[in-house]
Amino acid sequence: MFCGALWYWLCFGARYFNQGYRADGPGIPITMNSARDDDGHGTHVSSIAVGNYVNGVSFLITPEAARGTQQINLYENPLSIASFGASEKGILVCLSAGNRGPSVGTIRSGIPWAVVVASGTVDRWLAGTLTLGNRKTITGWTTFPARAIIRNLPLVYNETLSACDSSELLAQAPDLTIIVCNLTISNTDFQDVMSYLPNSNVRAAIAHQWRALTSRESRFKAAHRTIESAAIQSAMMTTANPLDNTNQPIKDMDDFTAASPLGIGSGMVDPNRALDPGLIYDASMQDLVNLVCSMNFTREQTQTIVRSSYNCSDPSSDLNYPSFVAIFNFAERGMMLTRRFQRTVTNVGDGAATYRVKLEVPVNTTIRIRPETLVFRKKYEKQCYSLMIRYKADIDNQHRDGSITWIEQNGEHTVRSPIMVSAGADNFS
Repeated sequence: MFCGALWYWLCFGARYFNQGYRADGPGIPITMNSARDDDGHGTHVSSIAVGNYVNGVSFLITPEAARGTQQINLYENPLSIASFGASEKGILVCLSAGNRGPSVGTIRSGIPWAVVVASGTVDRWLAGTLTLGNRKTITGWTTFPARAIIRNLPLVYNETLSACDSSELLAQAPDLTIIVCNLTISNTDFQDVMSYLPNSNVRAAIAHQWRALTSRESRFKAAHRTIESAAIQSAMMTTANPLDNTNQPIKDMDDFTAASPLGIGSGMVDPNRALDPGLIYDASMQDLVNLVCSMNFTREQTQTIVRSSYNCSDPSSDLNYPSFVAIFNFAERGMMLTRRFQRTVTNVGDGAATYRVKLEVPVNTTIRIRPETLVFRKKYEKQCYSLMIRYKADIDNQHRDGSITWIEQNGEHTVRSPIMVSAGADNFS
């Protein structure tokens, strides 16, 4: 707890929860055994979690969330158990996918009742404006704070110095100058260029591009206060964008080919669209219990997760989830397989609506959906549809993706779910 005159009559408190972390890794040194952040990561994540003020919302960040650990059974995973309990209270839990990618099977916690988030890059950049003596302006990248001003300094372009590829080189620049840096195919990392500046005489740098460079929960809860956590997750997933800012498929950072849902899930979250998703895939706690009951755990293992009086009289692995995965195991290689899914969607638009389906079918796959049109007469009405995927268990074409998109007749809403035909984990063990 930090209080005092400098806080202007405010007190700020923070708790830390690391007993599970210490039990999991008793030999791991903890340099700051408190809620204090010693490297900036917690502060960074906290600032994202806070965002804008939402009444009645709190958040919790645990040290476990930033650790890449081996995939373990749900009944042995403290995050799985804790997030299931949180779901019972209507709390949506977001977890890191981990740092072990990008190869197959490296997600750290595949928890169906939590939002598992991967890292990505977006086309945001910090802009700064340089005003020349003739009053012309140049806008480019900057690492200066918004109100920082540098005045009356000479602008220097030098064929040698403007390579901007080392601190030693920039140390030769004239004192108190702004240097123009060339960003070429071999030198495109602006962050690296900026890192060379501290040990030089240069006070600022402008990134000059000689060649075109390639592609650079709480709010929903506030807007829909009666919506449960599964619906919030659905809204974020079905409105996410699988395309980058050039309207091309998001690339995999490993080989820069188009990424599949195994790497990007539903795509990049679009918070504004998520506030108005049109349709949602909802799931009750009993639905989640039915999923756990279908996993062939023992009674004790099941109770470790569920920890309540729910019963397992109706186990089902077909959770009402906004994505579809058709897996084939090692023993099924070469066979023709059929997977069937049932889904229920709820209209959260303003009133009556009609949606028609659009399919992107994975290669060497057949998909049938019934019905192809969903008609809602009023808000919060539910409609069901079935989806059948028929495919060959082809290990040579082991990961095939597509999508199903429900498009409102007036074009106001599009509700997209990824489809994945994929080899199961036992094909790679």
